[in-house]
Amino acid sequence: MKFSSARLEAVYSIPVASAEVSLIISNTTESVLAVQGEGRFLGANGRYPIDRLLKPHETRVVELPPGLVKITKAGAISLSHNGGAGALLAKIHIQEPGKGFSATVNFSDPSKGKTTQYHGAGLRLGSINGKSLAPSVVVRNLSGTPTTVTGRVVFATEIGGEGKVNISRTTLNPGEIKLLDVSHPRLLRSDISTAGLELEYEGAPGSVIADALSITSDGNQVFGLPLKDPKGGMSSTGGYPWFIGDSSSTVVFIKNTTDEPQFFHLDVVYPGGKWGSNLRTLAPHQTFSLDIREIRDAQEKGVDGITIPQNADVGHVYWSSRSLQTKTLIGRAETVDFAVAISSTYECQCPCAGSYADSTIEPAGVNGFVGDTQQFIAREQNYSCFGGTATWYNVPNNWVSFIAVSS
Repeated sequence: MKFSSARLEAVYSIPVASAEVSLIISNTTESVLAVQGEGRFLGANGRYPIDRLLKPHETRVVELPPGLVKITKAGAISLSHNGGAGALLAKIHIQEPGKGFSATVNFSDPSKGKTTQYHGAGLRLGSINGKSLAPSVVVRNLSGTPTTVTGRVVFATEIGGEGKVNISRTTLNPGEIKLLDVSHPRLLRSDISTAGLELEYEGAPGSVIADALSITSDGNQVFGLPLKDPKGGMSSTGGYPWFIGDSSSTVVFIKNTTDEPQFFHLDVVYPGGKWGSNLRTLAPHQTFSLDIREIRDAQEKGVDGITIPQNADVGHVYWSSRSLQTKTLIGRAETVDFAVAISSTYECQCPCAGSYADSTIEPAGVNGFVGDTQQFIAREQNYSCFGGTATWYNVPNNWVSFIAVSS
């Protein structure tokens, strides 16, 4: 039986004791699918072989051995199969019902790596309901040679300050799994408004995989942090659903992965209208966040003075970079309910960034006397990748006209 040369890889952390780890695999085809692989465990010599035959469209749950899971704080799973691209869907589920801990981990194809970096937008820090949050970051070296991993947490404060905490250099032997030390007193401060995680490694693109999450001290509230190769996506765009419930809200995170300021435009679409954010500037390596419930409840005005109706509780968010460069920003939306300690993430991208639709200058005309001045504002509107128009936004550059006559 011939197995595909491409492999699916995942690494995960277990930040709570007595957790259970399950592998969920699905056959998307009309044929029988053979799946082979293994589970490996941090600090344990044992390996768990995986050898399953999936009937057409069958989904199976494979429980990892509790004995091996119990003695470790992280692990990894490698899978291969005899089908074509997309024939196998796989996900890892980790849970500890007694503490309320539940997390999922996606698989990736290392052969699709574009850079030797990972970025995560919206690392949760501080505390939730009086319980402190701690990040957990795990990495694995997939290559046959040793490598090193470095990283940093880049954050902004509520009063507009910026900060950075470096992660110590970590050496990984071939196949090795390690948890990174991301503990630092500066990450416990209560005035951090947004944060992002950045990792860098030596070797070939895709030769290291990583996963990250934040968890409260009681193990109940978990926030997954998807880590992205900054050049691996389709475009610097996002399109996500948003929801507001009795105690829930959706927060949008957008991260600048470059060393230069970047611009983007964001719309919150609700039944019957759009709330436009104007053009935003995002400093190098910084993360932007927008809590939709907060701007709705505060009746914060958008660029055209529009507010989101108080009874609006569902819609979608669209954002796009405004840059000649490609793949400079990453983003996601996270719907969170702190009262019941659940969260979910959406990471949909559009195939292409927004494109020019129309422009204007305001005011359109002015009367005055010789020597008078008038400031004009340039405004622009874009098409989305699917042809719809976004809200108008102000272009950063302004013009001043001097009224004069010639003899």
